[in-house]
Amino acid sequence: MSGQLDRLFAEYSLLDSSERGGDEGVRRSLRYFRVERCLIDDPHALDRVSDRTTAWVRMVRTVHGFTVHHGRLPKSYGRSRQVREKAEESRLAEWLRYQRRPGVQARLSDYQVRRLECVEGYSWDPAGERWDDHLFTYLAFVKAHERKPRYRSDDREEQRLAGWAAKQRHLLKRGLLSHAKAMEFQRAISL
Repeated sequence: MSGQLDRLFAEYSLLDSSERGGDEGVRRSLRYFRVERCLIDDPHALDRVSDRTTAWVRMVRTVHGFTVHHGRLPKSYGRSRQVREKAEESRLAEWLRYQRRPGVQARLSDYQVRRLECVEGYSWDPAGERWDDHLFTYLAFVKAHERKPRYRSDDREEQRLAGWAAKQRHLLKRGLLSHAKAMEFQRAISL
């Protein structure tokens, strides 16, 4: 297990042993923790149980196992021919995407949130993090070269950065960037 997951289990083991009722949120979190602990002790202990808690814990454990085995999060293969070949991986990726939905995320218990965060590479906003990474790389390029990236460059990375910046300018003109991203991007291109 990862250190983060070990800490989560240790914290909830302590909470479970000292729990004196607690509020509804604590009780819900402990329910998920207890199911996971039961499945760790005996993976087949709850084979005949089909409640939401057990199903959720089984899925997060399956996703976690996938990331450990493959060294990456599962990918969704959409409607391509690979879907049939990669159906299980796509199912896991879709489940993760569902967990990120704001309405779903708001209903997750503390344990569920923290358990998802124990999955290597998991992010609540992967697209936002990719955008931030692109902006950081763009700014680093501008600082290192004292100019903006050029699309007609021989360097593929510079071309990619120039293309990304052009797309962001287009989105900015159409009003399709969030206010925060628009402000960050405008600051970056004014350098």
